[in-house]
Amino acid sequence: MVIADIPENLPVPGISLTNDVIPPWNVRPEKYVDTIFEFADNYLHDHAALLLFHANDRELQLEIEDCVVTYDFKLLFDWWALNELPLASPRDPTTTVIASFYS
Repeated sequence: MVIADIPENLPVPGISLTNDVIPPWNVRPEKYVDTIFEFADNYLHDHAALLLFHANDRELQLEIEDCVVTYDFKLLFDWWALNELPLASPRDPTTTVIASFYS
């Protein structure tokens, strides 16, 4: 099993000095997703798992879907959850993602 947390590549309110500064620990290196899939393809055996934790970012999701096809992986289960840390929105980095709870 390979577990990968993909950096959001976004500023973090309260930590970033301005809305356009991404903390070093949240910067996503170029080809990061491809590197994860290449590693998993080389070292995982049949019936293994690759768990990806990532932001709700459509461009990132398309990159992951491309790698799934390229490396012949299969989606077994699409599980999602909400992180309570107020990160910037991938659509508008000047705003934050806020969890809203409905009663």
